[in-house]
Amino acid sequence: MKNIVSIFIVFSMSLFGEDLQNKSCPSQNFDEFLRIYTENIATQKKFTDESIIKIYLDADADPEPKQIIKKVNRKDIHFPLIMNIADQKKNGLVQKVEKLSSSQIKLILNKPDTGWQTNYFFRYKDACWKLEKIDDQSM
Repeated sequence: MKNIVSIFIVFSMSLFGEDLQNKSCPSQNFDEFLRIYTENIATQKKFTDESIIKIYLDADADPEPKQIIKKVNRKDIHFPLIMNIADQKKNGLVQKVEKLSSSQIKLILNKPDTGWQTNYFFRYKDACWKLEKIDDQSM
């Protein structure tokens, strides 16, 4: 009987593997996904690409600020990458979501009148949204 159950489980997983994968995604809807992503560090770790592109400005570069682009492995990233909603409000941050395509969304976090702005780029792949790039344009 154990063998029959094992065969059924293996067969079901191969037949419905994609459906089982989708269930691990917090939500197919980006707004709902983002709410869960920002509230849970484990979710941020799971749905951040294995390596991401990190862009920032070197304000000390001479003669003017210089854009730095680095590829960073997930294991070297300090989480959380995005503050939860309560902390965003407490820090005066404003959140805006821009749909770049059907599979790519940009989250803009900025603090009005301060020069602080960070853009987070998410792509829909492997049946869920994943963070793939952070562009910190803060001065």
